[in-house]
Amino acid sequence: MADRPPCPDCGEASIPIMYGMPSYEAFQRAEAGELALGGCVVFEDAPRWRCPAGHVWREEG
Repeated sequence: MADRPPCPDCGEASIPIMYGMPSYEAFQRAEAGELALGGCVVFEDAPRWRCPAGHVWREEG
């Protein structure tokens, strides 16, 4: 988890956002708070990270 950037707005720990059709394992990881599901449509400038407060950003990890 050391390679995960802190939230630029609040400093909280970040979780990666996964795009595409999630697997059963991905649903489990999302429920556990290990990743966020971003939906099936991916845009070029889609955010890569989310924090518990709901902030999202694109910064590379």
